[in-house]
Amino acid sequence: MVADAPVFRDLIPAIREFIGSSILLAHNAPFDRSFIAAEFRRAGESPPENSWQDTLVMAKKMLSHLPNRKLVTIAEHFGVSTAGHHRAMADALMVAGIYAKLTALEENLQISG
Repeated sequence: MVADAPVFRDLIPAIREFIGSSILLAHNAPFDRSFIAAEFRRAGESPPENSWQDTLVMAKKMLSHLPNRKLVTIAEHFGVSTAGHHRAMADALMVAGIYAKLTALEENLQISG
């Protein structure tokens, strides 16, 4: 799948431009953050210093009633599609959908609490 893809080092300028100063979103952010940092360092570059929002941390606070806080478990709980899970785009869409649901839930809890 990546045989003809450009090397990571060549993508760094486009990645930096794309993410800008945005907050990065992930499920289990320390894993993704360390992976990305390692790739940047391997390419001789400093990793992005963007802030991160972690849906796993949010889920641990708000969804303690679920049997676990796996990405798929949370997606299914909220009715977010899990089609193609463990593929980059599918997982990114799941995280985005989960984030939207968790943010709405958090706002609702603040209003009613």
